[in-house]
Amino acid sequence: MSSLIDSVKSLSDLVHYSRRQLPGSPDGLTGSEAAPAVLGKPMDHGKLYDLIDDIQAAIKRGSPIDLDDGTVAAIIDALKHANTTGIDDRYMLLEKVFTLTSRLPPGSIIQQKITDAIVGLLYRDLPHPPGTYLGKKWAFRSADGSYNNINIPDLGKARMPYTRSVQSRNPIPYSSLPDPDLLFDALLKRDGPAPHPSGISSLLFAFANLIIHSLFKTDEIKKNINNTSSYLDLSPLYGDSEAIQKTVRQCDGRGLLWEDCFADQRMLMMPPSTPALLIMFCRNHNFIARRLLQINERRTYTDPPPQNDPAALMTQDDDIFNRARLINCAHFTNVILSDYIGAILNLTKEGNTWSLNPLERIREFDHELIPRGEGNSVSVEFNLLYRWHATISEPDEKWTEDLFRKMFPDKPIHSLTVADFKARVAELRFGPSAAATTANPTPQAQEISNSAHGTTGTDQSGAAVTHLPTATNGSLKLSNGWPDGTMNTTAHTKNTSASTTSTAFLNSDDDFGLAVPTRDPRQLNRSKSSASSSSAGAPSGPRTWTFGGLVRDPKTGKYDDDKLADMLQNATETPAQAFRARGTPEVLRVVEVMAIEQARQWGVCTMNEFRQFIGLKAYEDFEEWNPDPEIANCARALYGHIDNLELYVGMQAEQTKVPGPGAGLCPGYTISRAILGDAVALTRGDRFLTTDMTPYNLTAWGYQDCAHDNRNGAFGSGLSKILLRNLPGNYTYNSVYGLFAFYTPKTMVSVLSNLRIKELYDFVRPGSEQEITTVNSYAGVNQVLFDYQSFKVTYERTMKRLTNGYGFFLAFDEPAKHLKDLKLMREALFPTPNTMSEYGAYYRTITAHLIETKSFSLVGKGTRSLDIVRDVFNLVPVHWISRKIAGIPLKTKETPLGVHTEQEVYQFMALCFTYIFLNVQPETGWILEENSEKVAKLLQGYVKGHIDAIRSRKLSISKLKDSFLTWFTGEKDESREFLKRLAASNRSSDELSYNVFGIIVASCANWSMAASLILNFYLDDARKVEREEIIKLVTSEKAESKESSSLLLGYILEALRLDPQAPGIFRQASVDAEIKEGNGLAPVRVNKGEEIFVSLRNANQDPTTFPNPQKVDPTRPLDRYKLFGAGMHSCLGQFFTQATMPEVMRCVFSLKNIRRAPGESGKLNRFRADLFGSTINYCYVDAKGNVSPFPGSMLIQYDI
Repeated sequence: MSSLIDSVKSLSDLVHYSRRQLPGSPDGLTGSEAAPAVLGKPMDHGKLYDLIDDIQAAIKRGSPIDLDDGTVAAIIDALKHANTTGIDDRYMLLEKVFTLTSRLPPGSIIQQKITDAIVGLLYRDLPHPPGTYLGKKWAFRSADGSYNNINIPDLGKARMPYTRSVQSRNPIPYSSLPDPDLLFDALLKRDGPAPHPSGISSLLFAFANLIIHSLFKTDEIKKNINNTSSYLDLSPLYGDSEAIQKTVRQCDGRGLLWEDCFADQRMLMMPPSTPALLIMFCRNHNFIARRLLQINERRTYTDPPPQNDPAALMTQDDDIFNRARLINCAHFTNVILSDYIGAILNLTKEGNTWSLNPLERIREFDHELIPRGEGNSVSVEFNLLYRWHATISEPDEKWTEDLFRKMFPDKPIHSLTVADFKARVAELRFGPSAAATTANPTPQAQEISNSAHGTTGTDQSGAAVTHLPTATNGSLKLSNGWPDGTMNTTAHTKNTSASTTSTAFLNSDDDFGLAVPTRDPRQLNRSKSSASSSSAGAPSGPRTWTFGGLVRDPKTGKYDDDKLADMLQNATETPAQAFRARGTPEVLRVVEVMAIEQARQWGVCTMNEFRQFIGLKAYEDFEEWNPDPEIANCARALYGHIDNLELYVGMQAEQTKVPGPGAGLCPGYTISRAILGDAVALTRGDRFLTTDMTPYNLTAWGYQDCAHDNRNGAFGSGLSKILLRNLPGNYTYNSVYGLFAFYTPKTMVSVLSNLRIKELYDFVRPGSEQEITTVNSYAGVNQVLFDYQSFKVTYERTMKRLTNGYGFFLAFDEPAKHLKDLKLMREALFPTPNTMSEYGAYYRTITAHLIETKSFSLVGKGTRSLDIVRDVFNLVPVHWISRKIAGIPLKTKETPLGVHTEQEVYQFMALCFTYIFLNVQPETGWILEENSEKVAKLLQGYVKGHIDAIRSRKLSISKLKDSFLTWFTGEKDESREFLKRLAASNRSSDELSYNVFGIIVASCANWSMAASLILNFYLDDARKVEREEIIKLVTSEKAESKESSSLLLGYILEALRLDPQAPGIFRQASVDAEIKEGNGLAPVRVNKGEEIFVSLRNANQDPTTFPNPQKVDPTRPLDRYKLFGAGMHSCLGQFFTQATMPEVMRCVFSLKNIRRAPGESGKLNRFRADLFGSTINYCYVDAKGNVSPFPGSMLIQYDI
């Protein structure tokens, strides 16, 4: 057959060749013969030959596609997930497409089209050009914003020109434009109060100030230049050049800013709530920097820093500082995307946790990546857009009027002109002769003008400096700071909504109109330790600035927390005014006039041109722009035609939105649309918020610290974390002042009532921070713990919260109630003298089982490894709790149908323990409470269900449910005997379940932590002698003797004395009292209501009770240890631990050649975080990089 086919093909070629024309070329070659070799020189055959050849090739290649089940599944998966979660490559779709393409006719159009599509798809897998480079130079923000786009390094850099978004094509002669004063009177001048319709507070606009001054800083001389970067990089805090940045950095190897400091002197011209809010971000930076140094994720830092090696010190300082800045700026952005945008879109008032997130990687349907991290440059149009003077509150309006009357005592406010304003400012600063220089700027006059605007100049050293007005003897004069006093000396009184935090100069960056003293000029002073008069080594520059009447602590340099909180809470209580035409206070006439003139000098587009640029339809007439007949008619009379309406005036006087779904800020329609587009451009265009916002650059802890969290009780608020973290004594975990600071408390009463969750929140203005008294001596600790009448427990509220108001005997201060429940639980837990030892044997058995099943072998070695903390110590009490006490159905290899894994139950217990006993940080209070309530309900449900089934004497739903659970899970539930003893009492099932819940929570995470600390203590090389003694005790023939057991227990208690699982506990004074400290310490006075920290760690190292306290002595008397408290509230687990812990340690220390695993995995990942100055304490880092109160992992090795 093949020979026949070959013969036909040969015959076809003979006929074809015989019919060819002779070549006409001089070389005698046909076109195919003369083609370059690189093109493949296709052979010339007859049509029948080609047809047969194509059929043969197709048969040889096979079917292009096999529509089997695998192919269909691959296609379906691609259609469903290509642009969402991604294609599952296990379906081999791409390989099937390659096969299809290869089996198509070579050179065919369809083959080429599919090949092109494959190449395009693969090319679009990666960004082109690359978005970032490797190395610290590219990982960190520059001071001036350069290299945000690595390919266009000057894009968005400070001291670069503004961009122009829209080129105007509407020819309007300057002479045809309306007079700015007339425009103000007709369209902008406030005609009465109009509170913001959404109940937004003035603090939102204080925050807007930070956004605006991060982005806009117009140079006074070169009006086209923006002296700050075009990124949300918190330049008001960090500065916009390296020289300025150095003035706010401590540069001591810890990456810190000077306390309560910021770089931009323009902030001193802002209402006090603005710099106070910026101080929160300063504190947040320092919190982050300290935490980065503590965690030391890559083990590259030294603490204390290397003071003897300046180069190494600055390398470390730069690294910590820049990572902290990245994280802090991400927090800032989170506030923008969560709180700010949430208010703009009215999401917060709907209880909606959705957040506009423009930062993630997004692919189009054609696999094209939507650009991100490509940079940004702010424009003059948006400079004009962010001037929201209509929102100034009534008290702030009056305050600003008083200020202007003092500045211009001889002239009514309404008659002030721009020339008056410029002349008066120059006169106040330089004297009468200076006023004349403003008309014809000379170099000196230009510097004066710079000074008047608070803009940046250059000193002789080349460092950027900012000049501001100062006062001496009641008059202003030029200086580079403020002498003898403070700016914004605003009186703040609690429980009043009449805030004096002015937003008068909220968003103009054009400081000639804005950088005006926000207090009486005769009150403006400057610290005597300023830069110009400071002695060598004394604080200078930003470290000396003050505002709002605040005074820095001479030791720390910090402001008083209570006063900062007053400023912020006053701003939260003060409602903003509404956006609207005729809404700008008359006192700002001159400011608005200068804004109108500036827009004209920039040659910005018209209102309609800008609307078309952002994708909105042009207005056809003035009534469509603003339906108010009076506003529309005035605008028509002034501009003639809607297409002539100027952008600035048009945006300020446009009809505003009405509050409703998607509309909360309620500015004009054009502003509303533009700010959303700008928010996306600013954030998505920033490389450090997108492509380079990674756990590697921010560290694992930092990356998670700044993540959006919609479970925080504030519908995802980012600001709440900043406030609660940095003013923890001035905000409670559920206060609307902290959780919803951009709305007035009055507004949130209505909002949360409508959402039917009002009862979860606190609407009372938070009080002042209370200092905590520390008791450190053994005698003082004893006095506090044994006097339960004078010193009450502090965890009663949290325990009651998880038990429907009942509580737990450890939290009861009434002796009768306490003893009643204590007796009930003690008799049920320990019904016979042998029960305690039986529990010890059980713990030992479980420990051995877990060691055997959780260990893994190393290849080629007689060595096994084990995560002793995660897989043994954390799980041993879980088995006892689940199977002996509470009847929780565990899911293990032996019981695969169980409900909860071992690790899950451990996390339940650790969560509830943290909430009840360690819940001291308001920033985590909400999520701890919410999750603990869910867990408590679940666990108490198991116990109550078992007890109800036990008590049921006939067939019942509870009995059926309990029997089904046991049968279905196959759980070996040994808790029945214990629960039967409880059920025999006359107590309700609820009360019994609450008591069991208290017992199991107090018996797990802290027990596991104690075991981890004991082993960690003795695995240290410094404890080699003691470790060998313990190994001898547990492996000798007399290991079970009373003497050996006593010594083993002694070693255990000594480890916990020197490295305790509970460094201290809290009490609250119910009366005024004096605590008599021993050990040579002075008595401590406490007042009723004050909290006391009882330092168990320090008491257990008091040399008057523990001679030679740093020595391990296993023979010390047992009754001296205060490891679990003392007195009536001494933990029941103290005796339980003494019975079970030795049995576990026998098992662990019996492992042959037990030792730490090599490297960091063989150590507890922890860092020091001392409590109240004198009590050593440790925090732990979990496997995800989060900070935890409990250890999570430590690998050991042993031989077999």
